[in-house]
Amino acid sequence: MVLPRREPSSAWIPAHPREVGGVRKLTESVLSGWRIPESVVYVAQVLVSEVFTNAVRHGDGEDISVAFSYAEDEVRIEVGDGSPGVPKLMEPDLDSEHGRGMDIVSKLAKEWGVSSGGMTTWFTIPAAEVIAWDVA
Repeated sequence: MVLPRREPSSAWIPAHPREVGGVRKLTESVLSGWRIPESVVYVAQVLVSEVFTNAVRHGDGEDISVAFSYAEDEVRIEVGDGSPGVPKLMEPDLDSEHGRGMDIVSKLAKEWGVSSGGMTTWFTIPAAEVIAWDVA
């Protein structure tokens, strides 16, 4: 069996809420092209939606960068928003409409972090089939 080339991929996307669906589709396209299992693609789509939405709401600039890479059985996605602000884990009220995104990322990603200048938020997920997620 010949495995697909897993070259890094990136794009600049307008910083607008209506682009979240496009970022999910881009994520599906890149990861499916790498033959990443569907369950992993789904988790990546959830996480990139959360991080991209944060970038739209809190970032600086008209465009947001989204970069995909694959190494050592791990997918890494980076979202750059041009802002030195650092995402924070929050404890929102039960009826709050915002504030849960990075908590979702912290529970589903293998690792996540922010570049030293705060301009890029990244996360990794295992590229293997997802059997169960420990979200406790």
